[in-house]
Amino acid sequence: MSFCFIEIFNPRYMIVINSVATINTPIKPSSSLIIANIKSASESRRQLLLRIPLINGFNACVSDAEGFADVLAPYMSKDGFALEVLSYHEYGKDKWEQNGMSYTMQDAFVSETQFGEFCNILKNNSIKLVRT
Repeated sequence: MSFCFIEIFNPRYMIVINSVATINTPIKPSSSLIIANIKSASESRRQLLLRIPLINGFNACVSDAEGFADVLAPYMSKDGFALEVLSYHEYGKDKWEQNGMSYTMQDAFVSETQFGEFCNILKNNSIKLVRT
């Protein structure tokens, strides 16, 4: 199974982190390298799992969900293709502190209501959601 972690989306800016590289580039959704890679993976693989970690105040509002849906829906219609929405957590907070780094995220948890609204927008756009 292929994985792609999509950290944020809005019409002007996307950060994608995957196992190969970090891309931090302003994009146009219709012509971006990131979207081209998702399209290529959707055409060449039998299974694809995209993951979106939700962070309050960063990418968890209705307009973000609509942006994800607009960009991802065309590639998510095949069997074996799914999206997992992850709630923010602080599992790595101790690692930051152990390495002498400040953990600066505050008020990043998403509410159950936010999470549900976000997921409903994706489902209403025919995107299959899974939990792993």
